[in-house]
Amino acid sequence: MKLLFITRLFSGLIPSMEKGKWIPFGVPAFYKLIEKINEKKIPADVIFLCKTKEESNNFRKITKINFSELDINFHIIPFYNVSFRINYLNLLFNDIFHTMYLLYRLLGFNYKLIYTDRANLKFALLSSLLRYPTVLRFLGIGSLHTFFLANKNKLLFPIQYLSLKRKYDLIICSEDGSPSRYFFKKYFHLKTPCRILLNGVSKSLTKKPSFSIRERHNIDSKTPLLLFVGRLTEDKGAGEFVNTLIKLKKTSKQFHAIIICGGEKDDRLERKIIDNSLEDRVSFERFIPHSLMAEFYRQIDIYISLNKYGNLSNTILEAMNEGKCIAMLGKDEKDYTDESTEKLIPKNVALFIDRDNIVDDLTAKLANLFENQQKIAMYSERMRKFANDFLWSWDDRIDYEVGLLQKVARGERVFGRTTYDN
Repeated sequence: MKLLFITRLFSGLIPSMEKGKWIPFGVPAFYKLIEKINEKKIPADVIFLCKTKEESNNFRKITKINFSELDINFHIIPFYNVSFRINYLNLLFNDIFHTMYLLYRLLGFNYKLIYTDRANLKFALLSSLLRYPTVLRFLGIGSLHTFFLANKNKLLFPIQYLSLKRKYDLIICSEDGSPSRYFFKKYFHLKTPCRILLNGVSKSLTKKPSFSIRERHNIDSKTPLLLFVGRLTEDKGAGEFVNTLIKLKKTSKQFHAIIICGGEKDDRLERKIIDNSLEDRVSFERFIPHSLMAEFYRQIDIYISLNKYGNLSNTILEAMNEGKCIAMLGKDEKDYTDESTEKLIPKNVALFIDRDNIVDDLTAKLANLFENQQKIAMYSERMRKFANDFLWSWDDRIDYEVGLLQKVARGERVFGRTTYDN
C-alpha cells in the first residue's frame, strides 16, 4: 500500500527542506502524521506544491529530498515566476505545470490513496475522477465558509467550486471552532463521509522548569501573568488585546502580558504600547522553540484567545492541557463560528467573551479576576479536571487518522456524515 500526500509547502517545514534535516514546527497535525506513517513503515511520497514564488525561493526546479530520520520521499514542485504582467496568467501557468506533473505521478505510480489539503482542492477532484481513493484534509476552514458566498468567486474559481461537489471517500477536518459542519453540509456532496477531529496535545509529565518567565521579565510573584500567542493580525484579535491592556492600565495596578508572536512585527501596535506607557507591562517573545512552549503555558496565570476564525486551535488545547484559566471568544451567532466550542466546553470552565463587545467585556472580566485572584485558581482547577478527560494525546489522535486512511486505502467505506471524535 503506497500513499501520496499532496500539500502546499507549509512555512513550518521550509527549514527542514532547506537544511536537509527533519526539524518541523507549526503544523503538528501534518508532520506528526508523516512521522506516524514512517513509524508504521507505510510507503509514501509527499509532494509539496509551492503556491507562491516566496515559498520556492530556494527551490528553482523540481527537487527530491530525503531525510535520514524518515523512509519517505519528498518532492518540491516550485512556483515558476513567469514574466506575465497579469498575475492570473502566472497562476494559470503554474496550475497547468503542477497538473501535468501530478498526472505523471498518478498515472506512473501505483498509489492506493491520495491525500490532499484544502489548498489543492482541484487536485483532489483530479485524483477522484481518475478513480483513486481520495481523502481531502482541512486544517479547519478559516474564512473559506464565506469565500463562496460571493457569486463572483464561483465564477472566478469554477474548478475549486466544482471540486466541492464531487463525492470523495473521506473528508478529515480539524475541530478548531470554525463552522466546518455548516460548510460541509452546504457545499459538499451529501454522501461524502466527514470526520471532524479535535487535535491532540503533548501529554508530557510535569518536570522542573528549565527557566522562570517571571525572572526572565522581572515580574514579581503577585502580579497576574497573561499570555497571548498568535500573529499580530486582525483575525487573531491582536489589536483588541492591546486595546484591552490600555483600558486595564487605568483600573488595575498589577498585571503583565506576554505576547508570543514568532517573527511577526507590527510597528503600530508596538507604538501604541509605548504611547500608552505600557512598556513595563508588556513583553514580546519573538522566537520560542516548540519544546519550550509548554513552560509558558505552565507558568502563566491566564491565557487569552481572540481568534476570529475559531478558538479550539492548538494553542488553546495546550493551555487547556496545562489547566489554565482561559478567556476566549464566544460564538458568532451569524456564521456559527465557535458554536461547537461553546457546546464542547462548559460555561463554568472558561470565560467566554462577547464578540460584539470584545474590548469592554474582556477588560471587565480580567479586572474582576485581578481583584479576586482566587477565581483564577478556581477556573484553573475546573479546566484541569475537564481537560483531563476531554483531550487526547497526539499519539492517539494520529493513530486514529492513520486507521481511517488505511481503511480507505483497503477500499472499505467510512460510514456516517459529519461526526465529532476525540
